Amino acid sequence: MKISKQLLQRYELGQCSPEEEHIVRQWLDSESWEEEAFDDTHVTDEVGTELWNNIAPHAGQPKEFIVPQRRWKPPRRWLSVAALLILTLGLTWHFYSKNQDDHVELNNTEAGLKWIREDSFDLALRENSSVNIDLRSDNLLLSGGMMLKPKRNLVLHDRENDMSFDFKEGEVYFISRDPDTSRLIILRQSEILFLPPIIQRQLKQQFHIS
Repeated sequence: MKISKQLLQRYELGQCSPEEEHIVRQWLDSESWEEEAFDDTHVTDEVGTELWNNIAPHAGQPKEFIVPQRRWKPPRRWLSVAALLILTLGLTWHFYSKNQDDHVELNNTEAGLKWIREDSFDLALRENSSVNIDLRSDNLLLSGGMMLKPKRNLVLHDRENDMSFDFKEGEVYFISRDPDTSRLIILRQSEILFLPPIIQRQLKQQFHIS
């Protein structure tokens, strides 16, 4: 069968028989469109090229297959476990920090004052002294002397003498243990001026007050 312009047009329109379609495909796959087997009724390379450009995209040309990229998403149960872990760690740290602030144990074996600042109070421990303050049980155990400035109203219980003391927010207290009676001696800063000069000098020396 000769290749003609009409045959190529019918092929482009999908009106060819299977046999005609097979012949046209063979012709399109050939290296030259000017061989003797073709009809010379104006079927030129230019016409063939134009038809091929229209047909080629639909004539079994391989198409690039793009695999869509998927973002990895952790399973919901993993997210739940992670959230629970973060919550547990946060609560643990919160209660641990709170317990640290509620219980203070300090020793000072060096010369000079040892300072500590907590959420509830500031404290200066003089040399050769030790203190244990537990705000959860309101217990106070002191050996030696300290200076205390509460940041809120506190009630502390001296376990050695079974006595409780009120400490007001913002006041400065000088607290020491009487070596003879083991009782606590508690003085507010405003009361120092009314003490005998010798006791005032002793307090100033003990707490390095100029």
